[in-house]
Amino acid sequence: MLRILLKIFVYTLFFSLVVFFVKTTFFTSNNEIIEEKYIEPEVKKTNNLSEKLVKKLKEKINLNSARKYYFIYIPSYFWDFLKNYERDIKTFITQKKIFSFISELRINFYETRKDRRWKMKNKNIKLFAPQKMWEAETLNVFIHEFWHYVDLYYFDYDEKINKDLSEDFYKISWNSTKELKAWLTQKDFVSGYAMTNKYEDFAESFLYYIIDNKDFLKKTQKSEILKKKYEFFRKNLFKKLFFGTKFSDNLIIKDYYRDMTKLKLNLKKFLQYLKK
Repeated sequence: MLRILLKIFVYTLFFSLVVFFVKTTFFTSNNEIIEEKYIEPEVKKTNNLSEKLVKKLKEKINLNSARKYYFIYIPSYFWDFLKNYERDIKTFITQKKIFSFISELRINFYETRKDRRWKMKNKNIKLFAPQKMWEAETLNVFIHEFWHYVDLYYFDYDEKINKDLSEDFYKISWNSTKELKAWLTQKDFVSGYAMTNKYEDFAESFLYYIIDNKDFLKKTQKSEILKKKYEFFRKNLFKKLFFGTKFSDNLIIKDYYRDMTKLKLNLKKFLQYLKK
């Protein structure tokens, strides 16, 4: 009797293994394979997947958004205090053109300040104690940091043109990361902070282009250097978007701004523009 039960157990186990092997080898769903590849953004090869199927998957906006960015709150209950801040950032990054710059992005809100008020590293934008800033200022800070993200992960080395497009911007004003070209003055930069190094020049100019394009454009009449920076954004990023717009409440153009994130943003007007 024991031998019979043992044989039944062995046969059952063997049959189960055969069924599992056949199912996983010959009946795996293509949809499951595509989903797995899409979740991992660093995987560029699609193996034997058809381009048509990959394109179809990318057209699913909800899935696409979920994979491209997400918010983290530390501690988790902190979300209750920042619903509007999250809404503002979502409105910005889901604008069609802006969204095309994102491969994978984590947006972190910290209740306490463990560092300076912002930081971007390893596809993470960290905002420390945002509740201590105005809502509009928080969005300014985010846009500034977002440009560091674009700089690193969108303008990466392009093998087709054999260069990093960011270098076209850097060489306008910089000999190296922190060494300015000798003949430049404050009027050739959008802010004092932009003069600290080439990366901050990049981010500050980007913020100015978006928040007060009209004022930036006027300043290019007094500086060929600023004109080159302005044209860099228009040529490589925004052909029509933001052109000639003004979302700051500044009534006059100041000759000097210490920090573009302090520019007074008309939040309502800006968000309405993004939603069009």
